Amino acid sequence: MNGADFTMLLTSGKGIPLNAENLLEFVTNFRKFASFIEIVQSFEGAKGDLSFGFDDKNIWLWTGISRELADILEELIIGEKIGMCLCPVFVYLADGGMLNMPLAKRNMKYKAPRWCPVTFSAYDVVKKNKQLMKFKVSRINTITNHWNGQ
Repeated sequence: MNGADFTMLLTSGKGIPLNAENLLEFVTNFRKFASFIEIVQSFEGAKGDLSFGFDDKNIWLWTGISRELADILEELIIGEKIGMCLCPVFVYLADGGMLNMPLAKRNMKYKAPRWCPVTFSAYDVVKKNKQLMKFKVSRINTITNHWNGQ
């Protein structure tokens, strides 16, 4: 699919079919630096009951995503097809939401859940702009959403 196809689907009220190829195209050419909100609202089957983040550090990137989306994101991130970069909270406010928890200020283990707002773009763009998240992701953890984080 291309940008025109994405636009047509989104303006017709239909979502974009969720698969790795479409998500990669979406964050590479159509919506660079896409937030979780944009991805969940744009793709069919992206909404679910999982949380996405680093459970060993109690840092959460987003909640309310599907297993399929979590698997695709993990595949694309670990394969260095897309990158995550930190973003200001106002990006999520402008997109219509945020998690109801304190912000993670550093890459450390927290006692209580913390939110780390991120956007997604092509790996090369994120790396070139030196915005790649500073901690290397070897395994993204997804768990069932167990608190009212949204």
